[in-house]
Amino acid sequence: MKFKNKDIYSVFHLEKTQQLLSALKIIFTPVALLFLAIFAYKSQEILFQLITSVNIFDLCLSICMWVSLHFIMPLLAVVIFNSESPVISYRESLLSYANRLPARYIPGGIWHTVARAIDYHQIGVSRKNTMVYVILENSLSMSVALLLGSGLIMLGDGVEVPGLIMIMSLVGGISIIFLTPLFINRYFHYGNEINNILRVSTIVKSLLILLIFWFLAGLSFFVYFSAFTNILQTYSYMDISGTYIFSWAIGFMALFAPQGIGITEVVAANIFNSPVGIGAIALVILGFRGLIFCADTLMWLFIITIRK
Repeated sequence: MKFKNKDIYSVFHLEKTQQLLSALKIIFTPVALLFLAIFAYKSQEILFQLITSVNIFDLCLSICMWVSLHFIMPLLAVVIFNSESPVISYRESLLSYANRLPARYIPGGIWHTVARAIDYHQIGVSRKNTMVYVILENSLSMSVALLLGSGLIMLGDGVEVPGLIMIMSLVGGISIIFLTPLFINRYFHYGNEINNILRVSTIVKSLLILLIFWFLAGLSFFVYFSAFTNILQTYSYMDISGTYIFSWAIGFMALFAPQGIGITEVVAANIFNSPVGIGAIALVILGFRGLIFCADTLMWLFIITIRK
């Protein structure tokens, strides 16, 4: 009985925590958008110069690069679910990933993952393995982003971030990579089985997929940001990509900010520290979310067209 009471107590507090996070997300989103709107109002002149002088070709190229990412991420589900025996095909994973893209824009920031988890379960993946996948996708994505973003910033010479923050990010990213499989193998066993759920080869393949994903994501942002270089200060690929990837990871860790909105932009703008002002840079970075929306829409239209 004591264990059951503890179990109920834990579930109660988990529900309370989820309710608190949901409330914070509801409050934070309009506040973040309000501050970005204030930035826009105060930076009208420089924003007009940026918009009227943007390189359209670079924007289109960046959209195409982001569309290509939608063909990479489905590989992660294939690698994780098929580590023991074939469960899901690449086609099934791709269709689920792309078909559920509109759910990414439902308030809350988790519904794309939730919708895909439902699809995977309907295909035949167990609930436990689906949960393992969700944990791996999120934890490894964040850790790879921290490592790659920090590494690129340290290799670049156009932006400055305190060394202690970079070291903490590197240590944090490496720790997550090692601790996540240990956590899963410890708490996601089936009955009394002693074999690990996750193999080292599965983790290595997953990390390689995510490394390619983030490298191309950073390249897409670099091309987007370069469309404004006639107004903005010129930075190297490592500076721009590293700053975006690192800032995405920081925004991802801010659980109260859906998809890191507001946090990613402000962190990146402070790292760039451009003469045009933090507000203008933050809005340029926010504009990349609009570009991602265009890429997601194109991919979704492509998928629903070929499925007919």
